[in-house]
Amino acid sequence: GRKRDEAALDDFEFRDQAGHLIRRLHQIATSMFLERCRDVGATPVQYAALNAIARHASFEQRHIARMIAVDRTTINLVTKKLCERGWVERLAEGKRIRLRVTPSGLDILQRLEAATASHGEELLAPLDPAGRTAFVKALKVLVEGNNEFSRVPTS
Repeated sequence: GRKRDEAALDDFEFRDQAGHLIRRLHQIATSMFLERCRDVGATPVQYAALNAIARHASFEQRHIARMIAVDRTTINLVTKKLCERGWVERLAEGKRIRLRVTPSGLDILQRLEAATASHGEELLAPLDPAGRTAFVKALKVLVEGNNEFSRVPTS
């Protein structure tokens, strides 16, 4: 009855749940990234896209989306913003859209890489070195093992 339901609620602490903790860590990581990159004004997804485009210039926009695990709407909005800022060019080839980083985009990418070089270290600083390695390894296992449940699974 009701008392049993209330007792079950007393035993459940959402702040100890993996999903909640992962969401909180994502919030923290994003805040740390935005603080480090305030002068550039790029978001983590814009940085991921710019990085992927620079390294895979011959890929179509949809392939870049898959690489960084975003949907079509998001990659369209992100690349539109990158183009507006002059960091990326869209090259239409029939129905295909290829992306290329501009010289100013390469400059921004270098600034972002310098600003974020120690981001991961800072984020994982509360863990000892062995804990950092184990945590990243566990994250990879979780992401790869649950990839099929993503709205945008990576290939």
